[in-house]
Amino acid sequence: MRKCLLLIMFFSFLGYLQIYSNNNSLTNESQSTMNINDKDWDEIEIQGRQQSGRPKSGVVDPIKVYKNSSYLKLDIVFDTKLDIQIIKQNGATVYSTKYVPGDPIMLINIAGWNYGNYKIILKDTSGLIISTGDFKIC
Repeated sequence: MRKCLLLIMFFSFLGYLQIYSNNNSLTNESQSTMNINDKDWDEIEIQGRQQSGRPKSGVVDPIKVYKNSSYLKLDIVFDTKLDIQIIKQNGATVYSTKYVPGDPIMLINIAGWNYGNYKIILKDTSGLIISTGDFKIC
């Protein structure tokens, strides 16, 4: 009787392990497909700022922002912390977070957001605006 119980527990554990590994591989596969398939992303024009507050000219910005129907994707090659804020046209903040250097890709889920015009603002920790960009959800 004890051997039967141990066998049942063993095979139950193996079944659970199989289900877990299948779910995990599906999640990783869908995430990597989304990141690799860049043809579905539209680039958002980002305006960089110098210390004076004037737009940069001829300088490659270390931040690129892309949008698809569900996400904003931020490509950040910056070695300092950033404050990221997204506001609606009326000035109301709809999203706010902090970027900590490490992973250069940040995804922001915009799937449930209302249609309209938005502005993304990236600031350094002192509050200086690094970059801004406008985008529309329709």
